[in-house]
Amino acid sequence: MNRYYQASFKYELRLLRCNEVAGLEETLCSIEIVKDGNGFKAKVQTSLGRYVEYHNEDFENLLQQVYEDIQEEIETTI
Repeated sequence: MNRYYQASFKYELRLLRCNEVAGLEETLCSIEIVKDGNGFKAKVQTSLGRYVEYHNEDFENLLQQVYEDIQEEIETTI
């Protein structure tokens, strides 16, 4: 009997800005990455309220897409 098992995973990341004086943390960006059928899906929510989903068959290319897209937005909030 042949059975096909697909490994699944989910990563959740948060980019934080810490205010050491006030002792507070602020989430700048929340990123969720999941295996989606033949590829990978990333869901990105920024502190400015922007929500974007990305899909790519290659994990490294997906990470590059996410990085390039949020880099400018994060730089303006830091």
